[in-house]
Amino acid sequence: MRHRGQVSHCSIENTLQAPYYQQCGEAEKMQYPKMGFAEGLADSIQDKIMSFMKYERMEYGSLETERSLFRHVLLLILIVVYPVFSGAADLPESQTFFNENISVIIQGKCIACHIVGGQAQSTGLTYLTSTQTNAQQTNYETLSTFIEEDPAEGETVLENARGLNHGGGVQLSSSSAQYANMSTFIDLVNAEKNAPLDTDGDGISDAEDAFPDDPLETSDTDGDLVGDNSDNCVLTANTDQVNTDGDIDGDACDSDDDDDGVLDELDDLPLDPSEHLDTDGDLTGNNQDLDDDNDGISDQQELLDGTDPLSLISCLNCFSWDADADTKAEALSDGLLLIRYLFGFTGQSLVSGAVASAGQRTSGSDIETYFEGEADQLDIDNNGEALALSDGLLLIRYLFGFRDDALVTGAVAEDAVRTTQEIELYLESLMPAG
Repeated sequence: MRHRGQVSHCSIENTLQAPYYQQCGEAEKMQYPKMGFAEGLADSIQDKIMSFMKYERMEYGSLETERSLFRHVLLLILIVVYPVFSGAADLPESQTFFNENISVIIQGKCIACHIVGGQAQSTGLTYLTSTQTNAQQTNYETLSTFIEEDPAEGETVLENARGLNHGGGVQLSSSSAQYANMSTFIDLVNAEKNAPLDTDGDGISDAEDAFPDDPLETSDTDGDLVGDNSDNCVLTANTDQVNTDGDIDGDACDSDDDDDGVLDELDDLPLDPSEHLDTDGDLTGNNQDLDDDNDGISDQQELLDGTDPLSLISCLNCFSWDADADTKAEALSDGLLLIRYLFGFTGQSLVSGAVASAGQRTSGSDIETYFEGEADQLDIDNNGEALALSDGLLLIRYLFGFRDDALVTGAVAEDAVRTTQEIELYLESLMPAG
C-alpha cells in the first residue's frame, strides 16, 4: 500500500493514450491487479491531486476515508467521460455486436489462416491479431466491407464457416450460438447498408428530414426555414424570429408583442411596452405626448381649462377652419360647410355630402354650435359681419389654393378693413395644426 505523500509515477498523459497496465509501472499493477482502465486512471489522478494538496491527517483512517470518497467521485466522472474519448459512443449496431460477439470468433477460429502471409490471404479477408494496434476496429471494417460489397458474400461467409468450399474445414456448427451470431451480424450489416440515408444521424432519413444536416432539427411546420425545435412561432412563418418582449412567442404569433397587458389589436403602439394609446395618431404615445388630441392646446392647459385633452373638438380658444374635425381643412368639406352655414343652411342640409368620413364633428347641430360659438372669427375681411359671398367665398378660394388678387377679387366687402396680405395671414393663422 502506498504511503501518504507518495506520488504514482504512472502519468495521466500516458493513461489517456493507452490501456492503464501498458503504461503504468509495476507498483501500480501490483496495487490495482483487477481494476479496469477507468478505475486505474481514477486512482492515479486521485493520488496526484491528493499529494499536490498535501493532505495531512493525524489519524490514518481519516485520510483513507477522504481518499475513498474522492476516488469514487473521480471514477463516476470517468465512467461518463471516457467513452467519449475512447470512441465508444454512438457506434453502429453492427459494430457493437461485432465487438461483443464476432471478434472472439475471428481470433479463435479464423486468425490462423486469414492473416497477411496466411493460407487464406488471397480470399480478401485478412485480419489483425488481438495484439496488433486497433485490431478490433480494423477487423470489423474488413469483414463488414466484404459483406457490403456483394450481398452474396454474406452467405459465402456462412457456407465457409460450415466447411463448404472452405480449405479450413468446419469452423462453426450451424446449430451453434456462434454461427447464429455470425448470421445475425451479417443481417445487421446488410440492414445498415440498405437503411435510408440519415446524414445527421438523428434517426430521421434525409428524405423525411427538413434539415438533413442538422441533428437538432427534423421538421419545419410553417416552412420559414427555421426548425420547429428552435422556432418561436411553429405555425406562423417568421424567418426573422423577432421577439420584442423576449417571451416564448415571436411577434408573428404573439397576441401581445410588448407584453404590456394590452392585446396588439387594441394597442396603438404594440411594440412599446410603455405605451398603448395614441389618441391623435402621431406615433407618440399619450404617456409622452404633451398634446394628446393634437388640437394645439397642451394637455396640461386643457385640464386647467376643464376641457377634454383627448378630444379634438373640446378646447377653449382653439377655433380653426377644420369644421368637421378631421385634422385638416379642405375646400369641399370645411369651406363648403362655412358657405352653407352663412347662407342659413341647418341640420342635414348643412352637412349632407360635406363632412369627411373621418370627422369627429359631423352632425348639423354640432357644426352649427361650432360656428355660432366663434361668430367673430368668421368675419374674414373684418367688415363687421360674416357673409357667404365674401367671407365664405374667401375661405373656399383660399383652401383651393388661390392667393393674392385671385383670392380677393369680387369677394371682399367694400368696407373691409383687412388688406389682401392681412386676409391671407388671418386665414393661415386659423389653419388646423394637424
